[in-house]
Amino acid sequence: RNKTEKRELKPGETVVAGDVLNTASNSSVKLLMTDRTIVDLSGSTLFKIDEYKLKNGDNREIQLSMDYGKIRGSVNRPVGVAGKFILRTKTATMGVRGTEFLVTTDMTHALPKDGPETGSPSTPGAPPAPNAPKGPNLSEVKTEITVISGKVAVSEHSKGPSKPIEITAGKQLTTLAQMSGDTVLRATAKAEPAKIVELNPIQIKA
Repeated sequence: RNKTEKRELKPGETVVAGDVLNTASNSSVKLLMTDRTIVDLSGSTLFKIDEYKLKNGDNREIQLSMDYGKIRGSVNRPVGVAGKFILRTKTATMGVRGTEFLVTTDMTHALPKDGPETGSPSTPGAPPAPNAPKGPNLSEVKTEITVISGKVAVSEHSKGPSKPIEITAGKQLTTLAQMSGDTVLRATAKAEPAKIVELNPIQIKA
């Protein structure tokens, strides 16, 4: 079908790779994928199915992305070593094997026009700029990743190529990243590291 076509999604309709879903503030969507994964989209969420190749199941290749909003995913069929299940936000990439998790990402505020200096754009291999870009397009994006069961490996875009951070069940990772337009800025030596906290049963249930 025409990928530029905009339409209202109805219960029971099929979505495929390349489709973009944008939920209204007072709506939500539950996706039941053919690999038995369940994805719940909250209101005000922009979500895309970038790639969906089922193959033999365990070695399937699935890539999803979320520009903003909140999703809850239940990957009920473990992904094998040869497969991949990836979720990307503007500031982080998450690798999932067999997991139940929650991801929230939003722009917390626009930085002032003459705001503090930051690092260079996070292009792999790019050296830090001596002076950070300043301007009205600077913003700060907050991402929270909560793992209910299993584990998720997280790579922060602001850190460039680095070893992923592993989050296990009952823990939550929070990252803050500055962006210039759609470009994540490379973290400086003074940048605060991602924070991981352990949640109690009441917080996990909430």
